[in-house]
Amino acid sequence: AGARLAVITAQPEGAVSLIADSLFVIPAQTMVTDAGSASLLPMGTVYEIAMLVFLDLVAVQIRESTGQSLDDVRARHFNLE
Repeated sequence: AGARLAVITAQPEGAVSLIADSLFVIPAQTMVTDAGSASLLPMGTVYEIAMLVFLDLVAVQIRESTGQSLDDVRARHFNLE
């Protein structure tokens, strides 16, 4: 009810991508596209690594745009572990 949908995918033509309010395409090998690939990394490993880097950078941008220090973030993170 009024929610917005952001999709992060390597498959921009997928059904969920088509209804997304925001779409972020990570052009990396996945399990769907690894057949015949020259990559040494199996299945979706390249995509997973690319997602890790992308989302870490999103977290940095959110932290900076909200004026939070790394210590602020670290204090909450340690409470989750």
